[in-house]
Amino acid sequence: VAFMTAILHGTIIAALQGATVDAARVGWEGWDGEEGTGPLGGAALGSVHSAQIRAPLAPSARDQGFGRLVEQLEANAQRKMQERANWLSLDHSEGARFRAWSPKHVFSLITPYYPCLWTLEKNPSVVEKHDGGKWTCGLPDIGDARPISSHAEERCVVYSFGSNHEDSFEKEVYRRSGGACEIHIFDPTSPPLTGNHVAGYYSLGLAGEKVMKSWGPLDTLTNIVSKLGHKHVDILKVDVEGSEFDAFSNVDWDSFPARVGQILVELHPRGAILDIHNMIAKLEAAGFRLFSVEPVTHSNPAQAEIALVHKEWSPRGWMSPA
Repeated sequence: VAFMTAILHGTIIAALQGATVDAARVGWEGWDGEEGTGPLGGAALGSVHSAQIRAPLAPSARDQGFGRLVEQLEANAQRKMQERANWLSLDHSEGARFRAWSPKHVFSLITPYYPCLWTLEKNPSVVEKHDGGKWTCGLPDIGDARPISSHAEERCVVYSFGSNHEDSFEKEVYRRSGGACEIHIFDPTSPPLTGNHVAGYYSLGLAGEKVMKSWGPLDTLTNIVSKLGHKHVDILKVDVEGSEFDAFSNVDWDSFPARVGQILVELHPRGAILDIHNMIAKLEAAGFRLFSVEPVTHSNPAQAEIALVHKEWSPRGWMSPA
């Protein structure tokens, strides 16, 4: 008990509104402004470039007991991930039927299997706001380990795709981290948000390719991170009304320009369960582990908020070099 207590204490397009947004009203048609700006505002990507050279590393001398715990958690995770794949395998007698299963049943199969070893909390809670709250791992711990005075390389970085001009989550991240997190918000459908919690606001959405839509410009996660120059993103929040599948399918994590600590996604399933499994399995292959799955609304049981943490991330930085 003392050992576990010591561990616990020591240790990303905006709610795209699709074709309902009138192109003439928004004013994107023929737009030739700088990327990240728009008729509603926003900063140009080229005007902001991080001074980071590398991602922060946690102290290399890792407690032996903690190391054994992490190894056991990873072994457990591997077994859970493999068995989920087995359920959908054609070697399974009912694998084909499970592959064609409606997404509304998917979260009896896709369940959390990895613990958050630091402060686990949801901001804001569902009793405060029906939609928009996200589970995070280690926010106050980040503030303790990498305070606001930290060097640029150590600063906590948050990307938030999809605000719909609502920033209660971002304000809570800033507050709970003690102002230690540098928060960048992306949304082409609403005017810029301002305040101490906003390091940058960009009129730009997230997609699987660079493209102009009636509601504004979209770009890939790889392009956006490269242009902003960050070497790490501690928290990547994505609520892009179904575009998350294309956005993540485009990412090559082996050559991605930054290390990512946590991914928080509101899933809007389409097609069969296999599409959801494939998206999550790709993230798992890149080292992310599922620590939270929660419903969004009773009217659509297929929708869910999921949260993943990278197995090498900690509030103090990464546990191993890239």
